[in-house]
Amino acid sequence: MKGIYTYFLLSLYLLVPLTFAYVVYCDSDVDCPYWADCISNSCVPHKGYCYYSSDCNYWEYCDTYKNKCILEKGYCNSDVDCGFWQRCTSYHFCETLEGYCDIDYDCKYYEKCNNATHRCELMAGYCKNDTDCKPWQYCLYNQCILKPDMCEKDTDCTFSWERCISHKCVDIIREGVPKSSNKVVLIIFDSSGSMDFMNKIGLAKNASLSLIDSLDDAEIALLRFEGGCNTAIAVNWTTDKDEIKNKILRFKADGGTPLAQSLIKAYSMLEEKAHDGPAYVILFTDGEESCGGDPCAVVKNYGQGRNIPIYTIGYIVNPNGKNQLECIANVSGGKYLEAPTPESINEIFSEVASLIREENCTSDDDCMENKICDNGTCVVSKIHFVFVPVNWKSGREKFDSEVKDQLDFFIKSVPSLANCSNKIKVSKTVNCKFAVNPDGNLSDLNKIYDCAKKSYKNFDFVVGIGDKGIFNGVMKGYTGGGKTVIFLERGNEIILAHELGHKFGLLDEYCYCPGTGICGEEPNPLKKEYGCDPYKDCCWSDFEIFGFEPFGNRCYLGNYEKYGCKTCCSGNKNKFGGRSIMSWANAEGPRYHDTPSLEHPAQNPKLRCD
Repeated sequence: MKGIYTYFLLSLYLLVPLTFAYVVYCDSDVDCPYWADCISNSCVPHKGYCYYSSDCNYWEYCDTYKNKCILEKGYCNSDVDCGFWQRCTSYHFCETLEGYCDIDYDCKYYEKCNNATHRCELMAGYCKNDTDCKPWQYCLYNQCILKPDMCEKDTDCTFSWERCISHKCVDIIREGVPKSSNKVVLIIFDSSGSMDFMNKIGLAKNASLSLIDSLDDAEIALLRFEGGCNTAIAVNWTTDKDEIKNKILRFKADGGTPLAQSLIKAYSMLEEKAHDGPAYVILFTDGEESCGGDPCAVVKNYGQGRNIPIYTIGYIVNPNGKNQLECIANVSGGKYLEAPTPESINEIFSEVASLIREENCTSDDDCMENKICDNGTCVVSKIHFVFVPVNWKSGREKFDSEVKDQLDFFIKSVPSLANCSNKIKVSKTVNCKFAVNPDGNLSDLNKIYDCAKKSYKNFDFVVGIGDKGIFNGVMKGYTGGGKTVIFLERGNEIILAHELGHKFGLLDEYCYCPGTGICGEEPNPLKKEYGCDPYKDCCWSDFEIFGFEPFGNRCYLGNYEKYGCKTCCSGNKNKFGGRSIMSWANAEGPRYHDTPSLEHPAQNPKLRCD
């Protein structure tokens, strides 16, 4: 007690608060608290006890009520002081183990920390790979993105005439009315045991690959003879040609020749298809019916009124087999073809593909690629256009109307083509999903071209039509390099005719580029005798300063040869008093080609009816 009393008196004397000078003097341990020892007349706390935080380790603080050293939050002496997701480091920090977390910051930007498990978990809509996404999505930069042409709701579809059905954007002509399908072809492939002779099946497999490739824009189904007298669906309706070819390559020769059963199955599949377009059956076999059926009777009973021609191929068949196959073909409205040697099957398959492409058409839609229907036969068109809507929000009817307006004006602008306009093929594809920035961006023209290539291998021009306001400034359309792509804004019917003028060799007929005033940026074929309007002096030739001509003050030909025009403005006049179609897009009407413009395209066979 002596020590405490002495300290108390000394504190009063010095006016020092107890909390800042708490020193306990002692003569022996009995003068100190139980958690301290008397050392050199001062009470020194035991390890783990304290007067102040300075009596503790740096990772502890002093509980002045209990005079104990307590761990600071987040610090530790051993792993047991940490959570199960942590370990105690040599610096007495509780460190989060790899794969665990305390807060979201410990995770990737696409994850959050689960407070219960202290594990980083993917946030909704994010991913590490495709398996983290739904079947109609893929993983891109750790986000689940809709696959092309896939959707979750109608608003995911680009065009107003599409609906989201089974996570696919489906094109419809009118709401609730599905669009007619393309051509369908059902192939019956003979893989019976006799096909093993002379490796007939191997040669037939290889030949069939070219046949499949040549059936452009067709949905295909594949039946095969399979063991005994059975017929099996090898591939159901699909446009995936690789799937069909891979299946054929795995066929093995086995079993009989159930022709009648196969035809019954074929008619059933075509009935279930509920297809309202042209349909064909290719029956390929090396023998006659061997399972007790009457294939010709099947066609008479099932094929009546169906208009489904069957093209039968006799692959080194006997006379009875030939008679059966000829009957099947004749009754169905098809054709019988004979392959008398194993090697001839290539040629016969090619002929069948040609027959399917070129016969029995009632409209251009029945003909593939760049062919049109001419008196019931598919023939090559004069010009094949593929129209693609881009950035389009105005609906199918307005798109169809815009295509018609542009095409009608083009035909009217070329008199040598007007009398055979029915030989122009017009295709439309609305299956591509992209938005483009058209102003001078040729890579976006490539997108339009690639879109058309997904549906058609053969065409002359791809025409992308954009909704109002797609171009900045006065430009209304442009033509892309060598990829036969034209991009135009709807609402001005002359633009397609103008851009096609470029494709057929005509140059712009104005002296200055819109918005720049520089004559040299566009080749210009104007001459004074062409009727160039002299109301404004838009560019000058033979204009010199100190003997030099300033850049951009001359009119040029395509080869940049000096032309010599003096007063060339916004374009030539046509015989009706308006501007040429090759003048600036908003030049005064009526718009027609002037005489020099008409003389040039009339030399092109594509633009003449002879």
